Amino acid sequence: MESDDGEVPISGRGVAKVLDSRHPDYKKGDFIWGITGWEEYSLITATETLFKIHDKDVPLSYYTGILGMPGLTAYAGFYEICSPKKGEFVFISAASGAVGQLVGQFAKLLGCYVVGSAGSKDKVPGNFSVTQILGTMKQGVFLASKHILLLKAYSSNNVPMRI
Repeated sequence: MESDDGEVPISGRGVAKVLDSRHPDYKKGDFIWGITGWEEYSLITATETLFKIHDKDVPLSYYTGILGMPGLTAYAGFYEICSPKKGEFVFISAASGAVGQLVGQFAKLLGCYVVGSAGSKDKVPGNFSVTQILGTMKQGVFLASKHILLLKAYSSNNVPMRI
């Protein structure tokens, strides 16, 4: 993905339409998602990171969100690793981020009490859907770190919480 002037564009997960292809798995008009250049046109020679989009009944942008890395990370972290039960407390660090906001929605759908943190008030919209329970927690149970996946803490009534 090098441009004519030798510059390498920023790359990341994206959605693209195939304009021309000599690859047997991709033909003109196909939609793909995977590692692409963040530019108007890209020549992609490493196809190992690409996936053909078969279902176009949803907006293509979903493949960079709920159906992409943030959605897969949120789903696996919440349902496979954390796996809380209805009524449990869930704390989400960086709840305004791509993954955190999805975990918040999964937790609310499951019937959990949700607390989310964000870097500033500006990152929390007025209609944010997490449950406000910060006042019910014992002082000192929250140890926030980007490197901690799950901590066990207790609310003021000794109900186990997954944070």
